[in-house]
Amino acid sequence: MPPKDKAAIRAGQMPPADQSGDRSVFSNSSARLSSSSAIRRSWLERGVGWVPAISRNRSARCRKKRASWREIICSLNELRCRNRGALQQVLPERRMRGEWRRNAVAGAGGGPYDPALMTPLPQLTTLDRFRLSSLDRYILRQCLSVTLFVTAALSAAVWLAQSLRLVDLIVNRGLAAEVFLYLAMLILPRFIDIVLPIGAFIAVLFVFNKLTSESELVVMRASGLSPLALAKPVMILAGIGFVGLMSLSAYFLPASNREFKDLQFEIRNRFVSSLLQEGTFTTISDKLTIYIGSRNERGEISGVLINDERDPQQPVTIFAERGAFADTTEGSRIILVNGNRQRYERASGKLSVLTFERYTLDLAMLRDAPVVRFREAQERFLGELFFPPGDLDATNYRNFLVEGHQRLAVPLSIFSFVIIPLACLLPGEFNRRGQLKRVLLAVVFALVFQSTDLGIKNLAASHYAAIPLMYVIDLLPLALGFGMLLFGGIRFGFWRPAAAVAEPA
Repeated sequence: MPPKDKAAIRAGQMPPADQSGDRSVFSNSSARLSSSSAIRRSWLERGVGWVPAISRNRSARCRKKRASWREIICSLNELRCRNRGALQQVLPERRMRGEWRRNAVAGAGGGPYDPALMTPLPQLTTLDRFRLSSLDRYILRQCLSVTLFVTAALSAAVWLAQSLRLVDLIVNRGLAAEVFLYLAMLILPRFIDIVLPIGAFIAVLFVFNKLTSESELVVMRASGLSPLALAKPVMILAGIGFVGLMSLSAYFLPASNREFKDLQFEIRNRFVSSLLQEGTFTTISDKLTIYIGSRNERGEISGVLINDERDPQQPVTIFAERGAFADTTEGSRIILVNGNRQRYERASGKLSVLTFERYTLDLAMLRDAPVVRFREAQERFLGELFFPPGDLDATNYRNFLVEGHQRLAVPLSIFSFVIIPLACLLPGEFNRRGQLKRVLLAVVFALVFQSTDLGIKNLAASHYAAIPLMYVIDLLPLALGFGMLLFGGIRFGFWRPAAAVAEPA
């Protein structure tokens, strides 16, 4: 074949008409090209793209995943167009080659690509670099839904366990159901700051293990996505959780604790009747004890004994056959019937006995509690914790300071909780036998991190030097996890075993 015809064929142009043999060669090569391009186009139309062909006898589960595969491929194509500037030099050539194949399949004579058909790639703006792709939204949606479900389930379990301690107020102490539900809702924010990071850890571990088992993560990695790129939606999830935990620690947690303590104080001091149990000596204060033998549903009691030693020089003991509680606007009162009141004077040794048929006792007079209650560290806002009043003693000042730093350190732990499963699952090579060892390793790391974090916070309650360690412990797994994602897939030279050198015979 003449050299000019060979050059024409390589350029994609038709050879002269009299070269029948060369025309047959070009026709065969063009037919093979059209056939291969048609096969590629058929796979593109099926939503698989460059993914290798899957057997026709796929299971029903794999057929259901076709929509998700199509979404992944579309998002990968979008990522290719929105990647770093280095890829912009490679993508035009790839797109032109694809345009040439599409022209050949469409019957354009098998000619070369036409630059006029090409459209330039759009320039990336700052907003485009931070915009979420379809793949990021796909991962974020799954992680967020699982996080909400796990957090709600764990919160409900812990809430029910904690609420059982308040059931006694309804069953045995006659407290209204509305007050019980209100008290139960007030204790809910106490453990959300612990449950939410754990729920995020379980969600990330479950979602990425599921993506790996269904080969979706393999497709993402094969498309050129780095572990740091796959960690982007997870970090967004952690940022959302951080904002929620900060708002919880700054306002909702101290507000709920303050309301709970105020209501509990009011119940103990104003509604004393709700605290009394039949057949039990109830201590209202250090020097006041009340005993009732039985109590019916109408509020009537029998076998009443009241021992009042608030005045050590003149202790008073009251016995009554029966009685009843009455709640008034001025407070709770108890009406006693058929009893006596005994007062003993220690100085003179004289005993005074007063027998009565009806005796009204104001329970507000019996309570021995201050009118103004001291608010503990759990009830204070951040401004009160870091800038407490000047009349505090050393113990309360240390408790306030430690509580304030704990409020700031707890939200940071969610970043470490979500980076642990990523550091255990993403680096390294894909294993077809599963990732059970990696999953168990992530669980062990999370348990060690949580136990160490709790230990450091307990240590900080008695030693000021341990306060900076709270931030170090909460941020150390985050730094190590990013290091694993960044350098975990690199094979350093000193890790490779030395090649065996054959000795000459």
